[in-house]
Amino acid sequence: MKTYRLLFLDLELPYLLKDAAYSVGGACVRQYALAKGIVSLGHKVGILTWTGANNYIQKEVEFDLIEAFSLPKRSSKGISKLRWFYHVYPKLYHAIKCYQPDIVFLICSGLIPAVMAIFSKWLGIPFVYIMACDTDADGRYKDLLRYIEIKLYEYAITNAEQIIVQNNYQKKEIHKKWTDKKIALVHNPFFYENALPKIEPRNKRTYIAWIGRFQYQK
Repeated sequence: MKTYRLLFLDLELPYLLKDAAYSVGGACVRQYALAKGIVSLGHKVGILTWTGANNYIQKEVEFDLIEAFSLPKRSSKGISKLRWFYHVYPKLYHAIKCYQPDIVFLICSGLIPAVMAIFSKWLGIPFVYIMACDTDADGRYKDLLRYIEIKLYEYAITNAEQIIVQNNYQKKEIHKKWTDKKIALVHNPFFYENALPKIEPRNKRTYIAWIGRFQYQK
């Protein structure tokens, strides 16, 4: 079986791995489950994150936690936003190039998807965008992002080799604007450290468990 090197980016994952008192999003948990599942199938997974992450979590993980760049801080020398361009993005490009992935994945909207799409194109690596929620698919991202972020996000979607969606609604909405785009429906994965408990027949189930936030986009 051919094995692949898959590369993701996540700045919250070290906090999840540390089990720190830090609120992480569902996209972070989703990427963690994906990474564990992909590695279990014999493939290689790298996750780009911030400098010092491995020392911070202080434990071994199944995948490569790649310390790509130090995060800009308000106390840093230089203008914080400009530092993304002269420090973060060059370091990010170098990290992608050194890891030599077969595919680059990203979950989020705004500027970063466009940056990852551009770097992937320069390096000749397929770029795959993973939908984080319905707002990314049905146009409501226009109400949440600035004009330049909207255009860069749409550039990333246009230049993605494939789009991974969570549900049929997202698939339908993406098809409306990007009719020729390859779309894969992959429901949110989960992992459980021990053997799964017995699943009772429907007529013996007495409650519904909801894990998540009650928000319109969810």
